[in-house]
Amino acid sequence: MFDEGKSFGVFYRCQTSHNRCMCGSFPSLAEISFTTLNNKNMNKPTSHFEEGGPSQEPQSTSEREKQERVVEILRLVEKINESGAPLPFPGIPQETYLKMKADENEAPGYTTPIDEIIFRCQREGIKVITGRHPGSGGVFILPAGSDDCDMDSILPRQLAVEAVENEHLARLIQLKTKN
Repeated sequence: MFDEGKSFGVFYRCQTSHNRCMCGSFPSLAEISFTTLNNKNMNKPTSHFEEGGPSQEPQSTSEREKQERVVEILRLVEKINESGAPLPFPGIPQETYLKMKADENEAPGYTTPIDEIIFRCQREGIKVITGRHPGSGGVFILPAGSDDCDMDSILPRQLAVEAVENEHLARLIQLKTKN
């Protein structure tokens, strides 16, 4: 599913402030060189898109940390889904549930009612999916029998982490709670 040698949509910025290179390609993780932060290398081309084109700006520490976090999230999702079997639903803390119910009452019909989602998660188990743009690090929890991320999703941070049995899911929840 996730291969570090392939591009997965992480955006970078070139000197012209575009979100992608003039050639239209995205770099893979292997192409993103952190050595560009070293002053002696800053003006040297570090990948194919710089030859004859704009040079890559060095990444800030926060950009690097965000990319590393996205990579870890994608690896965790891959490990969680290796078996293909649904995971047991750990439940939702009472405080989170009450907030979700209040949101549901403010905008009825916007999503599947939370009580129905919880019932389905308890009955079917859960699965973890990435959003439409995996490179953003967006991850959703769905009932195992659903593919409707827009209507049936729960965010990882909304799960009761203390009841999670899968170590990779527990780590994912911790990462997504730090948002």
